[in-house]
Order: sequence, then C-alpha cells, then structure tokens
Amino acid sequence: MTLVHHRRDWQSVSYLIALPTLVSWQWQQAAVNAAAYGLTLMLVIGLCCINHNHAHLPIWRYPILNRITDLWIGLLQGQPVFLFQPAHVDSHHRHNQSPGDLTRVARHDTGNTLLGYLRFPFQVLPALQRLRRDHLRKCWHQDRAEFWWIMLQHLALLSLWATLVVLDPFKALIYVALPQLLGLHFLLASNYLQHAHAVAGSRHNHSRNFVGWINWFWFNVGYHTAHHDNERLHWTELPSAHAALLPDIRPALIERSVLLYFVRTLFLGQFIGALRSRQLID
Repeated sequence: MTLVHHRRDWQSVSYLIALPTLVSWQWQQAAVNAAAYGLTLMLVIGLCCINHNHAHLPIWRYPILNRITDLWIGLLQGQPVFLFQPAHVDSHHRHNQSPGDLTRVARHDTGNTLLGYLRFPFQVLPALQRLRRDHLRKCWHQDRAEFWWIMLQHLALLSLWATLVVLDPFKALIYVALPQLLGLHFLLASNYLQHAHAVAGSRHNHSRNFVGWINWFWFNVGYHTAHHDNERLHWTELPSAHAALLPDIRPALIERSVLLYFVRTLFLGQFIGALRSRQLID
C-alpha cells in the first residue's frame, strides 16, 4: 500500500517542501529576488488549494501523517486549518450559497466587482470568528483532546512568528507575513470569483469554472461545479467529471483564463457596460 491516496498527491507534498525551502533561500539573500518572490506567491496560492483538497480528501492513508500535514499547512499558511471543516465543508458545501452558507456571496454583495472581491474576505470575517468561538467551545465540552490539539497548532504558529520576528522583522514581513496574508485573502476571496452572479440553488449553474492553465499549477481548483457535485472526488478526477457535466453548465460560467476574467469583468467591467457582470438566472 502506498503512503498517499493518489500518486499525484506527491505534487502536493512537493509544494509543501518547496515553499519553506524557497522562503529560506530568499531569507539568506541580500535583496529581494523578483523571480523567486513571484514563485513564492504561486506556491502560496497552491498551498491554499492543497489545504482545500486535503480537507475534503486527506493526502495520506495514515491519520498520523494527516495530523502532521495539518500542522505543517497551518504553519505555512499562517492560520491553523481546523476551521476549514465547519466553515467550508459543513457550511459552504452543505448550503452552497443558500442562506445557511456563512460565506454566501450575496449575503454581502449583490454585484461582481473588483471592490467586492477585495473586501469580501473582510466581510465574512465576523461570521468566521463567531464560528471559530463556537467550534472551540464545542470542542472544549465534547472533545477535549481536539481542543488541546487546536491550541497546540496556535502555539506552534505563534512560536514560529515570534522566532522569525526576532531574527529579522523586515524579512519576516516580506517573506512570511505578506505571502501568508495574500494566501488567506485568496482562500476566502476565491469564493467570490467562483460564485458571484452565478445561480444560487441551481444544480449545475451555481459556480463559475476556470478551465485554463491554473489547474495544472493549482490542483484543478477551477473545476468548481464538478467539485460541488462530488466533494470527495480526488482533484485529479475533476477534469473528466467537469467534461461529463459540461452540457448542463451555462457557457457564461466557463472561463478559459482567471486573469482575463479578472481584468475584463472585475476591473474593465466597471467602466465598459458591455463587459459588466450581470446576475444569471436559470
């Protein structure tokens, strides 16, 4: 029996090793290397996708390795991963843009704009903070071991931050804090890209799909309709699942390039009426 559920999971493992290695190398340099920094940001977004995929279908076949990976992802991401289950799996996937979804886009913004994208993570933070408090209280009363495991993750993260700040506050900001903040913003704001102006409650038109090159680097994150159709499907199987669902998905919800979509719709759409995003209706 292999260690991982699927051989392509070694790509995820390679990212989890490459990111801290690259940050460590940059830390030793006298000046910021633009190419290395750009690759760091790519890996940080990839880390968000790994976090997502690992929450739905763990990388390893052995629970202890998955626990270690949870801790490692939290350290790299700057946020322990425990909240992903109640916030994403239990809330978003169960209710999918309906009123019970804490990260429902329409709860905060009925448009689809650059400003909406940028502010969306800050708008959902209060609800996530309440969920964090409630989840910790539940663990304290029902699963004390899980509560202390979560506390250990926080302690490890705070210790890492404190150590890096003591070593070099500027490098800690540039090479660790800023990439982590970008990653956390993407982790929440990607929900806006995928669901703003899609059809809440629709069986196949609830999500926007990005089918271009980002899927190779970022673990098929763009095939969002197929992912919601079967959240336990391994990420390598999403392209074929998407192809099977494609006849039932509105063409307006299929985008070749996330970058072109971002520039055309979220930015230029605010100035050019023909490019402006509009709410779709089934």
